[in-house]
Amino acid sequence: MPLDQVMKLVKEGAVPTKQDEGFTFIDVAPMSPKIGGPSLKPAHRPATFIPAADETDINLVIRPEEVKGWDEDAGNDATESFNFGDWRAARAKVSITRIGPAPRRKSA
Repeated sequence: MPLDQVMKLVKEGAVPTKQDEGFTFIDVAPMSPKIGGPSLKPAHRPATFIPAADETDINLVIRPEEVKGWDEDAGNDATESFNFGDWRAARAKVSITRIGPAPRRKSA
């Protein structure tokens, strides 16, 4: 549907819309069931994670020897980041093997 036609329907009030923070949202399925919020209070919702009890729990997830460029001293500093190299070189390398889209056929 062309944008001009959509905007005409919005102006006429023929489609349900909502204004929020300067944006216009169009309800594309106005007759669909409404989904409510969570039925449990925040205090009763199940945990989405389990905190690590100690250093051995963390090592089950992160194995320092498997992380390229791992430095024992760097692991103790939360602000230290790893050097993953030049992203441009990696992108150029991957672009060589990229398969582009198939050429479009001209219609007769």
